[in-house]
Amino acid sequence: MRTEMQARDDRRFRRALVVAVVPALWLVPTGAHAQGRMGADPEPTLFATLKLYEVQEATDLRGGKAEDRVLRLANAALVGTASGGLCTAGQDPCAFDTLAKSEVPFQIGVGPITGGFQVMFDTMTNPGHLLSDLVLVAKGSVTGTLDLRPLLNGTAPMALMSGRWSSRALGVRGTFTGTFLVPFPDSTPTKQCATGFAYLDPLAGLQCLDATEMSLGRPVTKVIATFMKTGSFGNGDDDGEGHGNGKN
Repeated sequence: MRTEMQARDDRRFRRALVVAVVPALWLVPTGAHAQGRMGADPEPTLFATLKLYEVQEATDLRGGKAEDRVLRLANAALVGTASGGLCTAGQDPCAFDTLAKSEVPFQIGVGPITGGFQVMFDTMTNPGHLLSDLVLVAKGSVTGTLDLRPLLNGTAPMALMSGRWSSRALGVRGTFTGTFLVPFPDSTPTKQCATGFAYLDPLAGLQCLDATEMSLGRPVTKVIATFMKTGSFGNGDDDGEGHGNGKN
């Protein structure tokens, strides 16, 4: 009799244990999933658009022997305008510039790119809006990948870039994409470009360079880029200081 009572008690205990444990197991994945959602970056949203011009580039080729991999090292300065969340001083568009470094092996065509950028306010103290009238209001950094394969393969006069950006001053971080539109001589039968050069825009097609897109008689590479916001800049985040011009 005692054995039967003990067996019934054991069965009741096991049933109670199952009743207690099963709901707990049911809740564990849900709780973990919710916690994962809270810790993840929000859906990327458009933060800023940029139109820049490559006003200076110094290129160094390392290697050169047939058995060596030729490495293209480049330092570039880009100047132009931004529109959107980067413009925090009441001017939109606002002045924007960046110094960037890239290292691309020719045999691969893809390599890292890093840089520091500055957002500036135009004080408009002179009618000509001189560069010396621009005042720094924010800075940040970019790190990502430069893809020269369209140029190297001869498929299109452009290069592509993508990566991540952040700004401690703005308290924002995110991702970016961009296209380098490399000018080429206008070879159309009608010679429709007054400057003699054109861009091949992947969205708009053939675009003639105008007089403002020439520098000292030379056509200038144009960069169209988009900054997406993916989150806020945390206290422990690294804004990549030391990239590009050494100060971001």
